Amino acid sequence: MKIILIKFGGSLFSNEHNREKFWQDVQTLRSSGIHVIIVHGGGKEISKWIEKVGSQVQFVEGLRYTDDEIMDIVEMVLSGKLNKQLVTECGRDAIGLSGRDANLIIANNVKELGLVGKPAKMNIDILKKLCNLNCIPIISPVSNDADGQHLNVNADDAANAIAIALKVDALVFMTDMPGVLDGKGETITHINKGIAQDFKKRNIIHSGMLVKISSAFSAIEQGVKSVNIIDGREYGIIKDIFIKGEEKGTRVE
Repeated sequence: MKIILIKFGGSLFSNEHNREKFWQDVQTLRSSGIHVIIVHGGGKEISKWIEKVGSQVQFVEGLRYTDDEIMDIVEMVLSGKLNKQLVTECGRDAIGLSGRDANLIIANNVKELGLVGKPAKMNIDILKKLCNLNCIPIISPVSNDADGQHLNVNADDAANAIAIALKVDALVFMTDMPGVLDGKGETITHINKGIAQDFKKRNIIHSGMLVKISSAFSAIEQGVKSVNIIDGREYGIIKDIFIKGEEKGTRVE
């Protein structure tokens, strides 16, 4: 069973034209015998709703603190509004899940950030069954701890944990960047640990991209066959890479 796991996010949420093409590409992958699993975030939408309801946001060392009120908004937006929007857009055979369903993701509470979790234990049986039924799981990263407390899990972390547990053929991070840049604005097509360490020292990669690169190497070391960091703004890029075999974005190796 060939499986591609796609972390969906970035500008795709606000670009209806590209989302339509993305879903077409997902169905094309399925038609060619590839199973697709999607994990999505939604930070901008969460921020919009926090502002809309007038909640106060606290930060701990630059990271948002998730209290009970914020957690309710996170779950409403991710597992409700956004998840069902994506399921509807994907159409045929799409199934919406969260990390809470069937205990898909059991997370450890990062208590200094409130109701925030890091994936600790996975129950991937439900995903294997859905793939065998030729369904497309679309997963919100909201998860439980071992006691059933709901937790806000970063979507990149959730995607990485699921990819490792399933040992997928490809893990894809869709971003608002053309890939990993070399410091001169050029995309590098392949990156290994040596290059990554050099770029980190020179502050060429940092912040969110550094987190993705670290996750990518962790995934490769634990059995994921390939990791691609690609530009979700590029029309039809999924089909170009996985059907046409074109080199786009950055492949981590």
